[in-house]
Amino acid sequence: YPSGERKRGRIGIPMGLNLYELYPFWHALFTKLGFQVIQSPESDHALYASGQRTIPSDTACYPAKLMHGHVEWLLRQNVDAIFYPCMSYNLDEHRGDNHYNCPVVAYYPEVLRLNVPGLKQTKFISDYLGIHRPKDFEKKFPAILEKYFPGIPAREVKAAVRGAYAAYEQHMARIRARGAEMLAEAREKGLP
Repeated sequence: YPSGERKRGRIGIPMGLNLYELYPFWHALFTKLGFQVIQSPESDHALYASGQRTIPSDTACYPAKLMHGHVEWLLRQNVDAIFYPCMSYNLDEHRGDNHYNCPVVAYYPEVLRLNVPGLKQTKFISDYLGIHRPKDFEKKFPAILEKYFPGIPAREVKAAVRGAYAAYEQHMARIRARGAEMLAEAREKGLP
């Protein structure tokens, strides 16, 4: 993904947990608003070690612990804000009984906010969001963004939100098409 303009600033997105999966949505949203999006690098042991001192509990899963390194990396890039919202629900793919995020995924931004000292020196956008209800998200997100970046017209934010949902759907359509190709190839070759 291209990083986008820098008209309104630089937004850092840690590439782990649900932000990894939803990156096409958030990338489209912020680049359509004129932000440059900076994504943290691929996870590895060095990234983990760079954030290890801020991990408050060994009981969290390794993917959650990795988020500390992703956030520390973004802080070193001098971004204008780090975006990692709390999200009780994920997008509903209509494949199960519910679309709740696990508690660690849903609320880990709170752990980071309270344990990563560098977040006190930057804007940390960790508000509670619900992208699972597009109409509500479109109404509420302009006010949330206004707290951190005042002056962006609500109509522009709403248009970017609609573009983000469209970009996510395009992304998922590509994934589904590739999955269908792989299944067809496996059947053709008699692979499991």
